[in-house]
Amino acid sequence: MENFSFLRYYLPFSLILAINIAFGWHFAGLTLWESLSILLTVLFAMLPFGPLLAVRPALQRGRKRGRILGFTFTSSWALHTLSQVDTLALAKNGVVTSGHPYIKALIGEGTTKLSLLALAASVERKATHPVGRAIYATAMRNRCRLQMPSALSELSGLGAEGLIARTPVRVGKGKWLQEEGVEISAALLTQGDQIACQGLTPLYVSNGRHCRGIIVMADDMPEGTAGAMRKLRKLGLHTILLTGEGRRVANAIREEADMDEARANLTAEGKAREVQLLRTKGKTIALAGEWARDELALKEADVRIALLRPQGTPGSPLDVTAEDTAAEATERSE
Repeated sequence: MENFSFLRYYLPFSLILAINIAFGWHFAGLTLWESLSILLTVLFAMLPFGPLLAVRPALQRGRKRGRILGFTFTSSWALHTLSQVDTLALAKNGVVTSGHPYIKALIGEGTTKLSLLALAASVERKATHPVGRAIYATAMRNRCRLQMPSALSELSGLGAEGLIARTPVRVGKGKWLQEEGVEISAALLTQGDQIACQGLTPLYVSNGRHCRGIIVMADDMPEGTAGAMRKLRKLGLHTILLTGEGRRVANAIREEADMDEARANLTAEGKAREVQLLRTKGKTIALAGEWARDELALKEADVRIALLRPQGTPGSPLDVTAEDTAAEATERSE
């Protein structure tokens, strides 16, 4: 009796059967009280008290054990559903990786590194995504001179954009910038592909119709992640990475984390559709993600593993050399 969903049908059936038996004996000549006694006896005998009384204490004990280990279950029955899971889907940021992205490198084309950082941070000053906040925080630590943009907007799974002196400035995926008419040199595209194959995120920065360079974002993976995935596989779980990163980045992270599959280029709605699709194939899905960013997908999963993390200062300081600072000063003087 692994699955107790049968109770929704079993209990009404037991009641109907007991009523029919009681009515049968009543029409056979028994009094109303004798028939009622038979009804209660049959109903009591058919109720599955054994499974119910055995499972409830076990689930409550498991819930208490979970609190000791740092897990909070919304209900004891979530433990039972968890035991039926055969597929574990995981978001990238804050689950497979640490959730603290930082700038690993700056690659400028026709501009200095600090100018590139300042340009990107100008449209990320009101960012809600951790990557955007990391860019802005790094620019502030390096005392970059930001410009005041207008019409700021964030596009889920693509990047951010705004107007600076009536010129559109964008920070995000190369494919998105190209769709908006931005010219990206072959050299930058090649470097971006090489960066993605290392599991790093290349963010292209454009000013008007021209791409000015790449911001290389990193988000370290905690030690033991790959080992944990191998243990989950031994338990019979199929692991899937759900991320808004490009295909190359997603595959590199999947290989590093030793996961079974990776689904890339997903928006928040796209992650929810992937979970729905898996469930239509008969899979029982547990999804681990951060509620603030993965709410839609979490609501579609059979088991929701919502990670609540305190908001802190994202990223780590970018190492700006004296040469970079001198180049920036020369550009300003000109």
